[in-house]
This record gives sequence, structure tokens and C-alpha cells, in this order.
Amino acid sequence: MVFLHLFDHLTSRDILSDFSEGNGQIEGVDVVLCGLNIILPLISRDLLQFPKFCEEYFRIITYLAEFHSDKVVELPDVLFQAMIKSLELGLEDYGQSVLKSCLEGLASLGEWLVMKGSKHPEQATRLKPILEHFLQVVFHKVLTNPTDGAWDLNTSSEAVFNLLCCSPAAYQNFVERLATQQTDATNRMRLLSAFKELTPDTLQLIPVHSNRQAFRRYLQTMLENVRDLIPDQQ
Repeated sequence: MVFLHLFDHLTSRDILSDFSEGNGQIEGVDVVLCGLNIILPLISRDLLQFPKFCEEYFRIITYLAEFHSDKVVELPDVLFQAMIKSLELGLEDYGQSVLKSCLEGLASLGEWLVMKGSKHPEQATRLKPILEHFLQVVFHKVLTNPTDGAWDLNTSSEAVFNLLCCSPAAYQNFVERLATQQTDATNRMRLLSAFKELTPDTLQLIPVHSNRQAFRRYLQTMLENVRDLIPDQQ
């Protein structure tokens, strides 16, 4: 717990700037990443049952994903996979603040892939299938959970949209799989029509504020119309 408090302190803006001054000095975020390399193998579901520990841990993980995506995608594979696993764990029942943080972290990684991935092909290749997986997981949870609860649209719609922008093909596969689960032809057409209206031709799949806001409105309308058709299990 002491280590987590220290790392959380290092992620403050003032501390980071102190580490960054001058040539050759180590950035605070690099110190945090080095420490996480020691701590991550020790993280377990049992440890995350302690609320304070859980909150501190996910605050650091999502801070790195949200504000230092460039560093995260460069991590060695073992540490990178451990961070991704942590983000997936955070989508489970660890409280609304943890869920919100993890969704923001995923949204940031999605934005990095769309906006910067072409300049870093190796990192993008590693990240893309992971975010395609998260698109299916997050989108299904949004479709099947009340939007006035933990999965409110203010945060979750941004994550869904940014992940959708990463791979429209994965989104289309997700939609088609949901449609095939409808045995009634009328309901199947109703569902496909709703998803088509969710991403109209006028919506640019670029993760910027105006597009995210438009997508949120479309998503709200879609949920009101077809939520009853979405199966609880993928």
C-alpha cells in the first residue's frame, strides 16, 4: 500500500515536472512504470477486494493509460499484458469510480491507436486486436446495463466510440453476431436498422469531441428503441 501511495504521489503534475527538468533526468512516469513492474505480478483478485488498495491501484493504472499512452504502448510485453489485464478487471464489480477510470483509460488507448498508430506500426499491431476485444466487451455491457447506473453514457459512450473508430470491421462483426441471435426476422431487421442509424454516413469515425457527442445522442436513441432485443450473454 505504501508503494501505491508513493506512485500515486509521483503521478502529480508538480512531481512529474521536477523529474523532467534538465537533460538526462528521469521522468516521474518512468519511475512509476519501473515500480509497477515489481508490483503487477503480485496483484490478485483477493488483493483488489480491499477498497482502498483497489482504488489506489486502478488510479495509477488508468492514469498511465489516459495520460501516457505513448509510454504504455512501448512497454515490454509482460508488463503491457499485465496492464491490459488490469483494465479488464476494472470493468468488473469494483465500484463505479474504478469502472469510470478504466473506461477513460481504454478510450485514451483507442484515441492513440487512431490518431498516432500509423506512425508506430509495431505498437499498433500489438494493440489493435486487444482493443477489438474490448470493443465487444464494453459495447455489450453498455447495451445490457442500465445507463443511469455505473454504465452511464457520459463515460461509456466515449469508450465505445473511440474503440469503434479503431476497427469498424470488428464493430460490424459484433453487430452481425448479435443479429444472428435473433430468431425472429422482424426483430433481426429492427436490430440491424438500429445499428445502422447508430453510425450514419454523416458520422466521421474520428475520436474528436463533436463526433463523440453525436455518437452519444445516437446511442441513447438506439438503446431506447432496441435494448429489449439484446441478449444478456454474448
